[in-house]
Amino acid sequence: MGTHGGAVRWRDPLFGTNPIGIGLPTEPVIDFDFATSKRTWGEVRVAAALGTDVPKEAFLKKDGSFATKPDEAYSAVPFGGYKGSAICLLVEILTGALVGIAKDAVGDYRTTLRGAVVIAIDASVFTSGFGAAVSSLLEDVRKEARVPGERSEKKRKELVEKGEVEVDEGIWKEIEEIS
Repeated sequence: MGTHGGAVRWRDPLFGTNPIGIGLPTEPVIDFDFATSKRTWGEVRVAAALGTDVPKEAFLKKDGSFATKPDEAYSAVPFGGYKGSAICLLVEILTGALVGIAKDAVGDYRTTLRGAVVIAIDASVFTSGFGAAVSSLLEDVRKEARVPGERSEKKRKELVEKGEVEVDEGIWKEIEEIS
């Protein structure tokens, strides 16, 4: 929808699918991550391997229309409208400019390794009641919804008990070729 500075189109792949991962050493542990795009670039690779469409309205073609096929995907759509775009921009800055990776030196985010930032906070510097406060909040949240990460943790436990994970045959062949 127009240009930025006369040269960069909104549909250009300016941002990666930069994940945000958060882990809290609470009881139970809160541990989750999410992409700053509607869907991850890995889903394009999986769709290509399986011969399926990419998730609806998650990727753009070069002309700015929504991609449906993996080979059409040119850029990822940020999650959450303008607020999600702002988060995506901030994470891109933290994992690029902050760690010395200039966008011009990086090139296309789809094929280039990116930087990372890890921020660790010692809650005891701020309060001695962190664990109790989090436990109380989680009790209230569980009355209305799941706590982020609970579904994944349940699935992980099921897979560990089962002792196996199902993998599509085409994807497994790719894994074998890579290894």
